[in-house]
Amino acid sequence: MKTEIILSHTEIEKKVQEIAKDLDREYDQKNPVVIGIMKGALYFLSDLTKEMTIDLQIDIMSLSSYGNSNTSSGVVKIVKDLDIDINQRHVIVLEDIVDTGRTLAYLKKYFLDKNAASVKTISMFKKSGAQDQQVEADLVGFELPNYFLVGYGLDYAQNGRSFKDIHKVLELD
Repeated sequence: MKTEIILSHTEIEKKVQEIAKDLDREYDQKNPVVIGIMKGALYFLSDLTKEMTIDLQIDIMSLSSYGNSNTSSGVVKIVKDLDIDINQRHVIVLEDIVDTGRTLAYLKKYFLDKNAASVKTISMFKKSGAQDQQVEADLVGFELPNYFLVGYGLDYAQNGRSFKDIHKVLELD
């Protein structure tokens, strides 16, 4: 896979620190549940919660809408559900990237149906000009060009996820 860096890890680190400070202020004394949507949000979940100073709990969910394809199937499936009961809890959902917004729309409804006290959605990245936007994230770290991207949790068929920077995929092998 040939790639080109379009966003540095240093820029990502600064944004994570800003988001952590904002969440510390907003959720002070609320003990939120921070939920990372795997596998893509793993890096964001880890970095963000290490920067936060408030009491919080962490859980993960695994969903599927892409499989090993580079286009979404349009159907969101739960592969691994939560271990923590979120009844009357403040929920912060972390996503790696918002494309169509289908996953966030699904998750917001899912958590509200489970009687969450509140649901805040945060996506580290958003593709600009994405079509069929069903719901916007409450907070987005960076808006990026509508290319296929890898790095900082983003992948192509499970490859490129561990790059520190965000790369635009130029050519697939």
